[in-house]
Amino acid sequence: PAGDDWTLEESLDLDMASAICPLCSIVLVEAADDSSDGLYIAQNTAASLAGYISNSWGGSESSTESTQDSQYFTHASGIVTTVSAGDSDYGASYPATSPNVVSVGGTNLTTSSNSRGWTESVWNT
Repeated sequence: PAGDDWTLEESLDLDMASAICPLCSIVLVEAADDSSDGLYIAQNTAASLAGYISNSWGGSESSTESTQDSQYFTHASGIVTTVSAGDSDYGASYPATSPNVVSVGGTNLTTSSNSRGWTESVWNT
């Protein structure tokens, strides 16, 4: 649909997952919506189908996080959920702040002549 940024995001995630593990079985779980509890329901659906879950979404932190953590991000042992660290400079986003997920991304690395060999900056898209 016009204005939909999800299609591109899904394609990027699937391309990266298949590039990293070309022999893996990959299941795409799509949420019914992103403005209600659709993303959370999709998270639980994915947890019932796979051992590794990749989410590329996040939002503002709120007082309901502990409830959401227990309902949507506490799964059977061995299920790993990765979520995007965020795209808003240095601000934290949920569920990346959850203790039940692995927060990934958010840093741009550039080669450098310093002793480390790299400089890094935060994404600010």
